[in-house]
Amino acid sequence: MLRPSPDLPLPREVHLHQESESEYNNLRAQRSKCPGAAFEQLNLKRGRKKDQPFFDPVVTIDLPVALETIKKAQKADADEDVLFVFAHDPDIAGVVDFFPETANKWKKKGWAERVRWKFLSDLVPALEAVGADGGKVCKVVK
Repeated sequence: MLRPSPDLPLPREVHLHQESESEYNNLRAQRSKCPGAAFEQLNLKRGRKKDQPFFDPVVTIDLPVALETIKKAQKADADEDVLFVFAHDPDIAGVVDFFPETANKWKKKGWAERVRWKFLSDLVPALEAVGADGGKVCKVVK
């Protein structure tokens, strides 16, 4: 419901496998690059704008308030000095340090870059289904 946005468009390349620091820097991670344009194409084929989030809020008491809150959160999410972490986000596992460790050096450790687009690996089958993958150029490396 947050990404992509006009303030934080899809990057040129999306890394679909970035679990640990060592995996982030190795060849396996290099093989898991996917062009951001493929995900933009997926959004366009679904009748959405390329900088529009992939999902809409569906469970809310007040939809207008929810949409306004999302717009404000998108501004914060695009700020390079903000690490936006979603509640119950499984994509941060193996990347961020958990309690009792601190998150004070998140920027130096590159956590934002490593987790920001990881959710897109769940959309690779959708890319293939609508033909936005351009011949399966996107691969999720386990």
